Amino acid sequence: MIQRSAARCRGTSTVAENRRPAKFRIAATVATQLDPAGSSEDALWAELNRLMPSFLARWRAIRAGAPLPAAVDGPSLLELCRELAYRMLAHCNFCPWNCRVDRMAGAKFGACKHLVTKNVEPQADVA
Repeated sequence: MIQRSAARCRGTSTVAENRRPAKFRIAATVATQLDPAGSSEDALWAELNRLMPSFLARWRAIRAGAPLPAAVDGPSLLELCRELAYRMLAHCNFCPWNCRVDRMAGAKFGACKHLVTKNVEPQADVA
């Protein structure tokens, strides 16, 4: 068990050492056909399922030495995932309690007793 964890840590050092891009940078290179903010949650999940094979193929290619493509102009898999995370916070189902509390309201604790301000805070768009 410990050897597997150590091996995983050794593999991620290439990202920490800036020799490979982080997965969020790869996700920014995969274009989506949806407007994440204007689409239903069901449509976002369907689009995520459609894009994951492309993302995984690109991730594997980059791990094998391919260069990172430029980020797409317009919505990407990264924005889609961010929007899904915020939607999930509105009916929290991140942990096994699945309490569905609205963490975006910020005033109500869920079964795990965490508020959104402790773990996840909205970030300003980064250029």
